[in-house]
Amino acid sequence: MTKQSKRWEFVPNSEIKVDGRILRRIRALVNMPQYGVQAGDFGGYVEHEENLPQKSHAWIFLNAQVYGKAKVFDYAQVYGKAKVFDYAQVYGKAKVFDHVQVSGKAQVFDNAWVSDYALVCDNARVYDDAWVYNRARIYDDARVYSAAHVYNRAWVGGDAVICDSADWIYVGPSASSRRFTTAHRDAELGVRVNCGCFSGSLAEFAAAIEKTHQNSPQDLARYRAFHRLIMDVFGKENTNDK
Repeated sequence: MTKQSKRWEFVPNSEIKVDGRILRRIRALVNMPQYGVQAGDFGGYVEHEENLPQKSHAWIFLNAQVYGKAKVFDYAQVYGKAKVFDYAQVYGKAKVFDHVQVSGKAQVFDNAWVSDYALVCDNARVYDDAWVYNRARIYDDARVYSAAHVYNRAWVGGDAVICDSADWIYVGPSASSRRFTTAHRDAELGVRVNCGCFSGSLAEFAAAIEKTHQNSPQDLARYRAFHRLIMDVFGKENTNDK
């Protein structure tokens, strides 16, 4: 591809080392009025051209980084100090910004927004008009879509199916560790509970808190309250517990 047909080029002597890889800053060769970018403006950092295909209309801003086998294309935007790496893909009109990390084989697409310090990883997908922000974590095979918002420090994993903000609840903190608990709809379990290293059904959560906090009455009472609240929100009939 000739320089005249390219949308961007590498800036000479702009190399930085990230996770053992060499990334270089990009510079626009054409005007992109939809992003407020003019020819000559600096963009973010990529490892190689496949990270930001020349034929796409996407753009990587400022100090954002895209590397590994990751790809940003279509009309997607990545900016701030966001990182997209491994085999992750951001496309459509999706926006990834601030200190976000998108990794693994995760996908962010359509009109989805991922911002702040959120993490989208593994095989997770965020799409349609969904928003993920603050320090939320979307992982495993979770799907967040439609117009759902996931935020705070919510952990959404397993086979989560979040298409509405009513599909998850975030409660806490616990008495001693100050840890928060997330419960959400799950294609496998009906309702999944995530708390620290624990991830399982409501019945498993009930058993785990009795065992773990048997010598801590204050924590046990609070976690029992969390369990009752989750049951009230989702209802026993919506779980796949035996």
